[in-house]
Amino acid sequence: MPVKRKSDSSCPDFEAKRKMVQTTLNNCTTYSTLSQQQSSGGHWQVTNSLLIYTPSDLKPSSKVLALDLDGTIITTASGKTFPKDNNDWKLLNNRICQTLRDYSANGFKLVIISNQRGITKGYQDVPSFQKKAENIVHALALPVQCYFSIVSDLNRKPLTGMWEELERNGNEGVTIDRSASFYCGDAAGRPAEGTRKKDHACSDRLFALNLGVPFLTPEQLWFGRTESGVFSMPQFDPTSLLTCPASLPLLERPKCTELILLVGYPASGKSRFAQKYLAPLGYTIISRVRSVVFHPVALCF
Repeated sequence: MPVKRKSDSSCPDFEAKRKMVQTTLNNCTTYSTLSQQQSSGGHWQVTNSLLIYTPSDLKPSSKVLALDLDGTIITTASGKTFPKDNNDWKLLNNRICQTLRDYSANGFKLVIISNQRGITKGYQDVPSFQKKAENIVHALALPVQCYFSIVSDLNRKPLTGMWEELERNGNEGVTIDRSASFYCGDAAGRPAEGTRKKDHACSDRLFALNLGVPFLTPEQLWFGRTESGVFSMPQFDPTSLLTCPASLPLLERPKCTELILLVGYPASGKSRFAQKYLAPLGYTIISRVRSVVFHPVALCF
């Protein structure tokens, strides 16, 4: 007599795995607000992943000029590669304030989006860094919102979590037009040229690419220079795998109800593929990723 296999849902191992997955997903998609702090010029939200500063006189906008901080807006006053303390900074050049005023006058909201993992590594403490950020905003003499990633998670560039948090909770419900916005950063993957050293990374360029936001280098933004177009990107380009003959549609419109299950490593492009190619065909996207329709984990099983 054949033995009937027990349902997976009644298996203790299955329940343990489901709880483990739920805990992992919750850690990836939710933040614990550790404190809300009022300062003289604005408001700080401190989470286990982000430091967010919002000036009191900030206004929302559908157009955003977002910028990296170190090497884009400021540099060290001492000339050292890394600041010796939180007072060791100066504006990168004398064109910054006027350029930002021009963008602000044209309806752009100004936002600093920067990786600052040194805080959780112990290189600087949160209160001192908060004071530094406020001093920088004060020096710019404009309302500038700030997002600082302090751990390696979905918020660390080139991952897009900080921008998505801005869209979700930081713009008073106003939808941001990514195609009309810009991101400027010095980590652009460029080789050494003249007096400029080789870029330390290409994470800023990748961040803009992942968002579909036009990218600018500091030289382009502050001085209007034309870039040579020479830069290095990661060897693996996932978009190259999506090429196909024009006569062959990537996906046919479904004629009956069907389920497509996407399986892959985290950040391998599952959600982006679903949004770009499946949603326009009428598929309902079930996902725990913030940039897609958010579903409680129980509904995803």
